[in-house]
Amino acid sequence: MTCISQDGKFSLGEHTLSVPMELYKLNRERLCKRLLQVVDKDTYVLLQGGSPISHYCTDVDYVFRQEPYFHWTFGVSEPDCYGLIHVSSGEAHLFFPRVEEAHTVWLGKPLCLDEYKCRYKVNYASYVDTLGETLNALKPSLILTLYGKNTDSELTCKEAHFEGIERFILDNKILHKFIADCRVIKTDYEKEVMRYA
Repeated sequence: MTCISQDGKFSLGEHTLSVPMELYKLNRERLCKRLLQVVDKDTYVLLQGGSPISHYCTDVDYVFRQEPYFHWTFGVSEPDCYGLIHVSSGEAHLFFPRVEEAHTVWLGKPLCLDEYKCRYKVNYASYVDTLGETLNALKPSLILTLYGKNTDSELTCKEAHFEGIERFILDNKILHKFIADCRVIKTDYEKEVMRYA
């Protein structure tokens, strides 16, 4: 079943727990508070969401599951998105892929950017193809990307990448420990989700 977000809540559908978007905002605030101990105020966190995986050589995808760190940070259910957080202010910016008119037959009419912004309770919503341009305007002193190994699966996180990222100063060593530690210590919202599950 596809995850849906409506009225500022994340839900898997009728008769399931509705998780308020405040949970994800609180997660971002906790992460930023910890990161500010080691980075300067013009630092940004850049995360890349998951992408759909085709079922062998067909045009059918496996059921999409969002990249866990991206979901913990933003609560976004759509694939192929990016998220950006200004560490000192906590302002969040989500980037969504454009859906070609021809694909709306199968994917349905996409939300407009204001609808995404309201759905996920973030400060800004833009299209993925404007990510580089947005970062140019923001002039980050440093961009933190996620790179690290899962100690259970031994698999490595997929580091955010987009065309032109090499123009910016990047660090892929700081973020993983901080975000992983934040995910271990649960908020009251997260405890409620765990009790429900």
